[in-house]
Amino acid sequence: MILEMNNVSCGYKGKIIVDGFSAAVSSGEIFCLLGPNGVGKTTLFKCILGLIPLMGGSISVDGRNTRELTASEYAKIIAYVPQAHTPPFSFSVLDVVVMGRTTNLGMFSQPGVKDYNEAASCLERLGISHLSERVYTEVSGGERQMVLIARALAQQSSFLIMDEPTSNLDFGNQARVLNTVCMLAEQGLGIIMTTHQPDQVFQCNADVSLIIKQSKYISGAANEVITEKNMREAYDIDVAVLDARYKEYELRLCRPIINSQE
Repeated sequence: MILEMNNVSCGYKGKIIVDGFSAAVSSGEIFCLLGPNGVGKTTLFKCILGLIPLMGGSISVDGRNTRELTASEYAKIIAYVPQAHTPPFSFSVLDVVVMGRTTNLGMFSQPGVKDYNEAASCLERLGISHLSERVYTEVSGGERQMVLIARALAQQSSFLIMDEPTSNLDFGNQARVLNTVCMLAEQGLGIIMTTHQPDQVFQCNADVSLIIKQSKYISGAANEVITEKNMREAYDIDVAVLDARYKEYELRLCRPIINSQE
């Protein structure tokens, strides 16, 4: 399956924020959106999710324009993992994950045994079954982010949209979440995520689109896009991009932290 954005333009109240953006993401791939605050990353996400209308261009899945899809059909293609989520009630972790089954239920239907089994399977898939009966608002930030990923998996969509999935997490939890992102891509999910940390693009071996002010986009493989020149233009700072040997070491460093039993 392939999700394509062709010359997409979007914004608010007639003002274009993202203008002429194009990219394609296939199942099993990770695609990162990188850039400073205010360049339109969140606006583009809202457009992909169908929360705001296109002002130009098109978004298609396997050649079918998403405008032709019902909300239910689209929800079975794309699931969303927000930066943070605090429900108004003290739901259990399992109940939060079951909420991802909503698109698979009929009108006025309630989740049944099948839905709870699917939610439990998603928790097990991510190695967090032990959190099942915990109160969602009482688990740690890293655990909560993993629960949100499990909720998205319960939706059984083909693509995950992840808005800064490691935001506000410590180093260890960042590594665990990124490892999960890589694992899900290896299992065939297509993943689009934003990040403020360029090194994460290398860690995920992802393609990237660097969004620079004035609707300028630089897209390609991480080592082609994340260069000292491009970083200077995007963020107005001087940085040093270390060679591939260091990046490989960085990956080796993260894996043992995640797989603590090895």
